[in-house]
Amino acid sequence: MDGASRVVHAAGGRVEARAVVIATGVTWRRLGVPELEALLGAGVFYGAAAAEARAMAGQHVFVIGAGNSAGQAAIHLSRYAASVTMVVRGPGLAASMSSYLVTEISKTANIRIRPSTEVIGGSGQCSLETLTLRHRASGATETVPAAALFVMIGAEPRTTWLPGAIDRDDQGFIRTGRDLHRASERPPGWPLKRPPLLLETSVPGVFAAGDVRHRSIKRVASPRAKAPPPSSSSMSTCAPSTTDTARLVARRDGLGGGVLLREHGDELGPGADVELAVDLAQVELDRLG
Repeated sequence: MDGASRVVHAAGGRVEARAVVIATGVTWRRLGVPELEALLGAGVFYGAAAAEARAMAGQHVFVIGAGNSAGQAAIHLSRYAASVTMVVRGPGLAASMSSYLVTEISKTANIRIRPSTEVIGGSGQCSLETLTLRHRASGATETVPAAALFVMIGAEPRTTWLPGAIDRDDQGFIRTGRDLHRASERPPGWPLKRPPLLLETSVPGVFAAGDVRHRSIKRVASPRAKAPPPSSSSMSTCAPSTTDTARLVARRDGLGGGVLLREHGDELGPGADVELAVDLAQVELDRLG
């Protein structure tokens, strides 16, 4: 990263650019329930519920998780779904969720909390139709109708390949903009007179966007692992799922001398966060001339 040059080594070879946008996403922690893994993208999703929310109108939806992202997803889904059930392994939400979210959830009539509960199974012909729940204390099980399951039990950012010069938090998410410094100070080692731009990392001209960014709101996505093939009984009525294995690609994305790093085969597109980062990268390129 000497001078104005940024060199990226990725699938397809070596790319040199004056600006780079990192949007490599995260790897979601998996449930490990075979019946549900087979329905990835067909009612079972990992991450926040931005893209699929409107399709949940009038449906019964479940969210697994007790963190802020799970709470935000439940509130957003409740605007469209007939009901939202939060499945929580612990005794409640207070220990792991911000109080303002706990309060808002308690005031939302169509959100229900199922504490001390875990999802152990599910079924569906072409998409998710039912879930099997188990109460952790009593061991009692229950099968309930479900149109969608959003799994939000944590994620690991795909940032281990980055050099140490790119500042990250304790979990590996990339810090950008004001998260790098106090309002009146530039971050340590920052070489420019101006402070970092909104989505700019600790290296000038390198931006981060999407799930990989520190304090970003995680969006919905099905993991990029190939789901098991459909059974012979459903082959005639269900189209097989085709998802691409995750791999890092570098491509020139409308930036004059810039490179956008993102996930290959991301059907959700780069999103507004990435689009903003690309715009900011273009501002930096224009400044450099």
